[in-house]
Amino acid sequence: MEKYTINTIEVNIDNIHQNPWNPNRQTKQVYDSIKRSIQQYGLITVPLVREYVGEYQIIGGEHRWKICKELGY
Repeated sequence: MEKYTINTIEVNIDNIHQNPWNPNRQTKQVYDSIKRSIQQYGLITVPLVREYVGEYQIIGGEHRWKICKELGY
């Protein structure tokens, strides 16, 4: 079994990019609900990214990332 190390680092939101093969789609109602939650409680779970071509690519949390960009995080 392979073992992986996960490091937590702070990354500039402008250095994070969408993953083109993300299959997750949400309705506007769900998206707006997530947005209201982030506005009220803040970001509880940060997006998961991987290094990719000198920057970072999202592998989990794309909708949270989009909302944070909209809110000016």
